Amino acid sequence: IETALRRWPEREISLIYASRRRGGIIFGRRLSALAEAHSSLRVVHVLTQPDPGWPGETGRLTGQRTAELLATGRGTH
Repeated sequence: IETALRRWPEREISLIYASRRRGGIIFGRRLSALAEAHSSLRVVHVLTQPDPGWPGETGRLTGQRTAELLATGRGTH
């Protein structure tokens, strides 16, 4: 992702990242920092076992759900 952002900074990139819990998001801080620094990067976290108060997307990530998230632009974090 970092290489793509350097080489093609205007290219739209969407990453949909599924995890069980917030604590299971590997490189979460780095991904957030990249998304803040590059408006062309959209990171969507989908948790299957979220903690109470999780503001993001929840549930199982299926092909249909992935297509919906990509199409709508929902769930940016």
